[in-house]
Amino acid sequence: MVVHNDTGKVTSIDLRKFRKRGRREQKVWAGLDHKHIVPLWGITTDFQPWFAGPNPVSMISPWMKNGNLFDALERTPLLEDTARLYLLCGAAQGLQHLHSLGIIHGDLYPANVLIDDNGNACLTDFGMSMVPLFAGTSYWSKTVGGAMRWRAPELIATLEIEDIEDYVPDLTVKCDIYSFGSLVLHVRKRCSLLSVNRLADIQRLRRSCRGCGRTP
Repeated sequence: MVVHNDTGKVTSIDLRKFRKRGRREQKVWAGLDHKHIVPLWGITTDFQPWFAGPNPVSMISPWMKNGNLFDALERTPLLEDTARLYLLCGAAQGLQHLHSLGIIHGDLYPANVLIDDNGNACLTDFGMSMVPLFAGTSYWSKTVGGAMRWRAPELIATLEIEDIEDYVPDLTVKCDIYSFGSLVLHVRKRCSLLSVNRLADIQRLRRSCRGCGRTP
């Protein structure tokens, strides 16, 4: 979605992409029922975000007051190893459930792992998720990716590709595993959000394209 600085408005093309992603997220999310996946309670048209255009549909899920993994590490930098391992195991179980259904999350990183009232890690944000129905579609190929720092190198178009518009990344279960490995490193290294070495995303992209990116 792109907000144009000169008008502050979103074009009709951008709105169509935004709504298409929303419909896909509803379709994927509605069929999920697992302890380590945030449940979808329903949808509403009462919420009117300024960027969504007329008659938007919003999704309703439980409020997670404990925040996400980023929040947990910032709030408790010295979180015990057993607690970190428990959260990671929960995220792994949620991811395993998705994969057992043939679903690829596509955007797995600490901000998309919420913590419920019982201290369980729960996966959320299925706007980038892929199911067989969407695989290979032009819309999917243009939106695949997610958070750059946790993205598998094979999802990044190399600098040698001449016709970048025709580049179609191959999203697989392995891409989720790479992202999960990056998440494990982040949590196990006792890093808080504020202490992360913030290598610029464009610099990381260039390093990955040259085959110099880190491997979990």
